[in-house]
Amino acid sequence: MTNNQIIEIAKKYLGKSVDVDGAYGAQCVDFSNRVAMDADGTRFTGNAIDMPYTVTHGKWLWIRNTADFVPQGGDIFVESWASVHPYGHTGVVLDATMTTMHCLEQNYNNKMYVVETNRAYSKDGLVGIWRFQGGTDKTSSQTKSQTFAGTYRVAADVLNVRSAPTTSAEKVATYTKGQTVNLDSWYTVANGYVWGRYTSSSGLTRFVAIGRSTGKAENDDFLVKI
Repeated sequence: MTNNQIIEIAKKYLGKSVDVDGAYGAQCVDFSNRVAMDADGTRFTGNAIDMPYTVTHGKWLWIRNTADFVPQGGDIFVESWASVHPYGHTGVVLDATMTTMHCLEQNYNNKMYVVETNRAYSKDGLVGIWRFQGGTDKTSSQTKSQTFAGTYRVAADVLNVRSAPTTSAEKVATYTKGQTVNLDSWYTVANGYVWGRYTSSSGLTRFVAIGRSTGKAENDDFLVKI
């Protein structure tokens, strides 16, 4: 399935109210869910702001926002509007630039149905996107940048090592600035951070936060790939 096919799925619902779960009326996340379900049966759980906090969702790949990231047509975007809407916002990108987004979205400006908008968006507010894997005819350099396996240098003064990918997990060790760690290709997003994974010298799986997941630039990360 291509990006254009994802867009065509989304356009079927233009002007319609979409309520997947039958709760709270036609919310923004209902529309994004409907598009993903039509594409490959994927269904996201929770509110829009909860959508990044998972490892895998069918054939959809999570790509977090960075300073130079631009969404592509067919992406399902996730925005954080904490100051005005604690549940976040989501929709489907038709095309975008660094500052504007042409998209389909529901429950925008209190319209409880799918509308087509061309509006500005905030780089700080864009959390990231879900992209259908194989949905483009060319390999995106942006997707390549999300390959996490490799050697990293610690950029933070102190980096905690956890027993699980969450800030509530036990702290089992620490790294200090300048030390290196080898991560495998696995990653997840939780508690507002992107987490990587490695195997310790004792054979145990350990987790470290690579950086924040809320649109911060990669040069603000705690770990820098070398």
